[in-house]
Amino acid sequence: MKWASKSVLIGALASGIDLAIGTFFAVGMHFPTRVCTAIGLCFGATINFLAQRRYAFPDRDTRLGHSTLRWLLVTAAQILVHGQLVTLLRDQLHVPYVPAKMAGDVLVFTVLQLVLLRYVIFPARRAARPSLQVGAVETP
Repeated sequence: MKWASKSVLIGALASGIDLAIGTFFAVGMHFPTRVCTAIGLCFGATINFLAQRRYAFPDRDTRLGHSTLRWLLVTAAQILVHGQLVTLLRDQLHVPYVPAKMAGDVLVFTVLQLVLLRYVIFPARRAARPSLQVGAVETP
């Protein structure tokens, strides 16, 4: 369960960066909610992916091409759902940006995110098959 505590800590740090960037654009620059959320998530999710790959799941299948493609697909779906949720909370229900963003983070990026990281984005390495040498005889 060591991976889970590392993953949660990395996710919390990435969320802090995401929240700071999104809040800057929402409060300081007065960008639309969807744009602020997407900008923050792009930075936070990228930092999260790189740190998860390096620190939380180094023993998993972390080949850059494979894990990056899986991460892009999963993150794109999460960003769409998260952005819509934060927009609903902020623009329709008039919840301030920071609480709306944090509620979206909790609903979209908690337990489901840990499961996706462990089993979809960074799956277990496949056991290496012993290769036959030239002239070797395979025994059943």
